[in-house]
Amino acid sequence: MQDMSELWERIRAARASASLTQEEMAEKLGVARPTIGVWETPDPSKRSKPREKMLRRIAEVTGAPYNWLVSESSEIDPEFILQNPDLQSKSLENRLKTQKQSNRKDLERALLELHTMVIEDTISYDDAEVIIALASAIKGRAHKQ
Repeated sequence: MQDMSELWERIRAARASASLTQEEMAEKLGVARPTIGVWETPDPSKRSKPREKMLRRIAEVTGAPYNWLVSESSEIDPEFILQNPDLQSKSLENRLKTQKQSNRKDLERALLELHTMVIEDTISYDDAEVIIALASAIKGRAHKQ
């Protein structure tokens, strides 16, 4: 198996690990979507390297350790590569978009079920407290992003 220790591969792996499409990562970083593609392209003649400040933001947005991201000797965990066989292919974007759509449908279904339980008054007081705390925590996280 090929060692994946180039910066472009680590950026792509960090983004995939965070389940972000190129468009979502670009939005979070405040750059154009094609910029992400230029950072991640395997073609060295078309590739550019993000500046240090942007590498720090990439680490922050993806949750990847900054030192791992910029290390020239760091490799991507072979287990992660096995779990993400499309990491180096163009199908990664399609998989991430499909996962997002599926997750959104699952969330919509869960919210509809929850709404029905509220309307039918079948939620216990303890469950209501858990749901309220969870909603508050998610709202707090969303404001930090």
